[in-house]
Amino acid sequence: MDCESQDDRTAVAEYISDLTAELALMAAWAEHADLARMLEMARLESEQLCGRAPDQAVPAAEDAAATPEAAGDSSSTNVVLLSALRASRRQRAAADSI
Repeated sequence: MDCESQDDRTAVAEYISDLTAELALMAAWAEHADLARMLEMARLESEQLCGRAPDQAVPAAEDAAATPEAAGDSSSTNVVLLSALRASRRQRAAADSI
């Protein structure tokens, strides 16, 4: 890919920001915390490169049906928190079943 202008470079950074936001949510949903953190760092870096304010990326997987834990705050892309919430719910469910 040949980025000839600053607009091309900005468009690429915006795309990477949106894509990594979605991938980070997927990783957190699957409880891959380290992978989710790395993807979140890539998202933040790409947002800085394209001049976007943090948390303006809107991943497609962020609807309430895809990620029930994120339903309380639909603008949140804090994947570390999402991962921790899923782990605690799983532990609670296991404790309740005993």
